[in-house]
Amino acid sequence: GSFVMNQSINTTGTCLTIQANNITLDMNGFNITGDATGFSDRNDYGVFSDGYDNLTVYNGLVDRVFYGFRISNGGDINLTNLTVTGAEYGFSLTNVDVGYLTDLNASNNVMLDFGGYPIVISATSSFIELDGLDAFNNDENIQLYAPNSSYINITTNDDLYPSGQYSNYTNITVTEGYISNPGSNSVYRNINVDST
Repeated sequence: GSFVMNQSINTTGTCLTIQANNITLDMNGFNITGDATGFSDRNDYGVFSDGYDNLTVYNGLVDRVFYGFRISNGGDINLTNLTVTGAEYGFSLTNVDVGYLTDLNASNNVMLDFGGYPIVISATSSFIELDGLDAFNNDENIQLYAPNSSYINITTNDDLYPSGQYSNYTNITVTEGYISNPGSNSVYRNINVDST
């Protein structure tokens, strides 16, 4: 089914849980705002889906939850034009087989008693296409671990771990941070790093 938000939402826990296949959510430019401050709020999600396929979410912002978008054990995941701030994990994908991530922003993700990862794509995911990520002023690093994937058009001042094997990393600019743990058998093109 298709759903369209018609207002912003304030939440004290998990806001939206997806429990079906073939769901499209248009956030319609609205926000999800939580009240998370640290590890005690680790079960607070902006958008959560575990075990479902063909999910599309686009055009919105999530702020102050532990996980902005927590997607696991699914396939054909589409995330477009989304922003996460003030989270421990901006975008987290685990055991996702085929994902399309476009025009994401994960900045100022800082937890008071923990950290703040802009995006984590686990090594148990595969065939991820990330095209367009701006990530600035986060407490922790960007982790792009999924193999057989494509990561292009990334700009950040955070540290970057481009560790997916058999993957393509193209048009990446890292200011102030560094790149570490590159994946084996991967291709790196137009990589610019200024760690000064």
